Amino acid sequence: MLSHFEGGLSQGTLLIILASLIEAELLHDGGGIMRFATQTSGKAKITWKQTSTNTAAGLTAANIVGGISGQNAIGALITCETNDIRYTLDGANTPESSAGDDFGHIMPAGGGIILDDPGQIQNFAFISKTAGSAGVLHISSFFAKL
Repeated sequence: MLSHFEGGLSQGTLLIILASLIEAELLHDGGGIMRFATQTSGKAKITWKQTSTNTAAGLTAANIVGGISGQNAIGALITCETNDIRYTLDGANTPESSAGDDFGHIMPAGGGIILDDPGQIQNFAFISKTAGSAGVLHISSFFAKL
């Protein structure tokens, strides 16, 4: 069946596309939230909770800097348990949640993100998407294996 595709793509390319579509369908829960498999590397140091407020904050520095033998975290798994948040990763922009001036990516309750870059981990900033509706984040930091 795949060999009769008329788009000019090779059968191998089509199989990769098909596998990606199947994976996306399997990871999607039908409610608008993408589920994901944890694909972090390194050694987990700690898992902790942080709660969003109406003021942007970063991840707890003690849990991402100087973890194992003075190393900075190379990976982080962040999930949002309750209430949506907004976040940024670049360190140059701050997430905002104010009337008409919303800024930043939205992480819905039940969603999450895997960061695999030390700069993104250190620059991760978050804020409650809706004032007064705190989001509870669960964060695990990962460090290079020694």
